Formats: sequence, structure tokens, C-alpha cells
Amino acid sequence: MQILITRFPYESQLSGEEWHTIRLASELKKRKHKIFFAGSCDILHSELKKRGFISKKIWGGTSVVSKKAIIKFFFTAPFIFINFALKLYSLKKKHNINVVYMQSLNEKLLMTPIALIMKMNVIWVEHARIGRWLTLNPYLFLYKLWSKYVTIVSVSHQHTGQLKWLKNIKTIVNGIDLQEFKPLRIDKNRFFQKNFKFLKNDEYIIGTVARLYPDKGLKYLINSFNDFQKTHPQSRLTIVGIGPEEENLRLLVNKHGLQEKIAFLLELPRQDIIEYYNAIDCFVLPSAMLDPFGLVAAEAMACKKPVIVTEVCGISDQIKNKVNGLVIPARDSNALTNAIKEIYEKHELSLKIAINGFNLCREKFSIQRMVDEYEIIIKSRSNK
Repeated sequence: MQILITRFPYESQLSGEEWHTIRLASELKKRKHKIFFAGSCDILHSELKKRGFISKKIWGGTSVVSKKAIIKFFFTAPFIFINFALKLYSLKKKHNINVVYMQSLNEKLLMTPIALIMKMNVIWVEHARIGRWLTLNPYLFLYKLWSKYVTIVSVSHQHTGQLKWLKNIKTIVNGIDLQEFKPLRIDKNRFFQKNFKFLKNDEYIIGTVARLYPDKGLKYLINSFNDFQKTHPQSRLTIVGIGPEEENLRLLVNKHGLQEKIAFLLELPRQDIIEYYNAIDCFVLPSAMLDPFGLVAAEAMACKKPVIVTEVCGISDQIKNKVNGLVIPARDSNALTNAIKEIYEKHELSLKIAINGFNLCREKFSIQRMVDEYEIIIKSRSNK
């Protein structure tokens, strides 16, 4: 199949959604599908291009997920529509595109009817938490109209529940490359000295990888760590990620007087992220609001680390509490403190969770399984 991937995001950064797309594109390419990218996402354009994909930067306006963007869209929509029509026609003629995989709202509203007229099969993937940006969007009627003629993919059963008012929706749980994310022998002290500039033997390292946004619940993790370290002083919290909440989170760390106990690292190269998972002792994803999947938790599990997630993480659907992970209520620092204590103090439980989580990854979260399910959709729609 000749598959066009599109994305016109409100903002562009390298996080779970982007890695999901990169991995999907790479695996489909291995299976002899021809993959193309067109959109305004700088990250995907750059990452896919350096991996040998044909990638085109095209204008598609600002994604209609804010009041300002909605007003702007009202005036620019006709021009975006024309631009989409011209670009799609050109790509269809040159590369015989027969499947379009859409990720952002703009192309779902304006490119979908063009693709359908050109007899292309359309797949929408919904990565983001569904909120007012969609349910109160004045262009929701267009979304509902075109949704009848496409297949919609969500990344967890919790996420699908947010979209139950739509037809043609299918859950495909995210997958990761288990050849890339795997247990490694890492010199823990050397790793943290190199990347976080601290070196102390026998410290218990709690880690998280997350965008520094309020919905990720990092303030609850900092508060819970403040309580945990009072009785477990040989411990540290490490946070990897970037975002607008950085200043507020650092102020909270200062308020607790934990500047020497909590370390921030804004970015790590990809290989270092894998080493980071292997160097920490426990991984926490403390999401405060629905996190459609929580890919980083699966990556940590694949590295055989005990994982704690909140019940609003989509991946929690797949986790059996105290069997292959710990699932706790969201926005509950006390529950999180107790979960960390349980992992720390009960070595056999921690080991069991780590091993079972690793096995769960191999069974449910492989990239091969995910792409198998996407191929079923692609082929079934193409045969209609």
C-alpha cells in the first residue's frame, strides 16, 4: 500500500505521539508498504526524513484546538482546503497514494472529504485526551459528519470510552520496539554521574519521563517523594522532560528543600533514555488526567523495571494491580507514597512486578502486534 501520514499539530515536540508514528511508519516500511509524510510537524518531518522517508512540509493552518485558532480557522479554512486539495492531488498522481493516516484536527475536517472523493481510504488516529477542544468545538459537526466514512483508532480502552459516541472506532494498544527497549547491564553510578551530575552508592532512584505539563501530575509525585524520603533518606527522584511547568515544579522542589534530592534533566538522547530506564530502580507515571496510553510506562516495563501508574493512564487497562504493576488513584500523593514504599520495602513483590511487567510487554505491547492490527484495518478498508 502507498500510505500518506499527515500531522498539523498545535505544537511540535518529540514525545509519545511522535514516537508512535515513527515506529509505525518504520515497521510498515519493513513490510514493503510505501510511506510518505506531509504536514507542519517539524519533529516528524525531521525524524522521518533522516530515516529515509519522503517527507514534505506543507501548510495546514493552526490546529483548531484553542479559541484563537478557531477564529483564525474561520478565515483561513477555504485556503487550507484548496492547499490540501492541490497537495493531495499531486501526491495521488505522483505516488498513487491509496491510504491516508490522519492525526490532527485540521486535516480530519478539511482533508478527509478530499481524500474520500479521490477514493482514498482514510484512517484517523486519536492520540490526545478528548476535552473541550473537541466536544465544544464549533466545527464538531464536520468531525461527526466525516467520521461516518473513516476508521478511527484510539490507543487504549479508556480512550475509546471517551469516543463511544462515534461509530467505526477500534482500539489498537500502542506498541514499542522490544529489540530497542530491553534489560541492559548499566553502571548505575556512572550513568547518573554523567547525566545528572550526582554520584552516591546504594541510593534508591525513582524515575519518570514526562512532558512538564499539569496533566502529567508531577506535583503529586514531588509531594509524595517529599514524604517518602523522610523515612528513606537514601533515595532520589529524577525527572526527564520539558514543558511550561518546569518553573512551578522547581519552585515546589525548593519549597520542600529538596534541591539536592530531586534532579531534573530536560532532554536525553534516545539511547540514553533506554539506559536511564535500566539505571533507575522504580518508574512512576503519575498522570493527573486521562493519559490516553502512557507509552513511557511500557518502555520502562520492557526494561524490566517495576512500574507505578495512576488509574487514568490508558495502559492501566492492561495492568493487574500487584501482579505486573501498581495502579493507584490519580491526584493522590499519599497513595503514591505508599506505592513507592511498597515497591521499595517488599523486594519479592518488586521483582515479581518487574518480571511480569516485562512478560506483559512481550505479549501485549510489541510493535509487531500493533502493526499487525493496523494492517488488518488498511487491508480490510482497501478491499471494500
